[in-house]
Amino acid sequence: MVRVKVCGLTNEEDIDAAVHAGVDAVGVVVGFSSSPRNMTLDAASRLFRRVPPFVCKVLVTTVDIVKRETDTIKRLAPCAIQIYGEVERPAFIRERTGASLILPFRVGGGKGPEKEKVRQFDAVLTDTYDSTALGGTGRVSDWNFCRALRDEITPIPLILSGGLNPRNVAEAVRVVEPYAVDVSSGVELSPGKKDMSKMKEFVKEVRRASW
Repeated sequence: MVRVKVCGLTNEEDIDAAVHAGVDAVGVVVGFSSSPRNMTLDAASRLFRRVPPFVCKVLVTTVDIVKRETDTIKRLAPCAIQIYGEVERPAFIRERTGASLILPFRVGGGKGPEKEKVRQFDAVLTDTYDSTALGGTGRVSDWNFCRALRDEITPIPLILSGGLNPRNVAEAVRVVEPYAVDVSSGVELSPGKKDMSKMKEFVKEVRRASW
């Protein structure tokens, strides 16, 4: 069964709605001041406290924040950190925080991530390349490339993101057969505000395509 992560959650109401929709993981963004979904670590802590057992809490942040706020992040107890920037010692960060590490990779340059680097992470998340943004572009990735990348990095799990929404996610799942899918803007009413009905429909389409 393909897992579902809803990312860019900014308020308790949307956390509750995502959990009610049946997602497997929720993501909170910290450290990206230009993003309308950006939160502080204190706000992330409040949101994570709303997440029940068996739903994964994912902190989406930067290497600099992890280095500077390691103790605070450890208290947040995320099950995974989606970490942006040059990670020199993934094993050390994993040990210090107690969290799995997700390597973001922007699809569009024609090459995959270095195999040696991939082996140091617990999963790879694809997004669409944009020269002005590290992620969350809302643009559809090359699914055939993502499928080839999935095959190349196995058994490391691949998380597919990039322009997914309730209308196209079933086809994306069929083409790529990822471990999980990740959505943010595709289930929103406006930047940072989720749509309950879209989240429910997204989860339903993923489950339908997974069987």
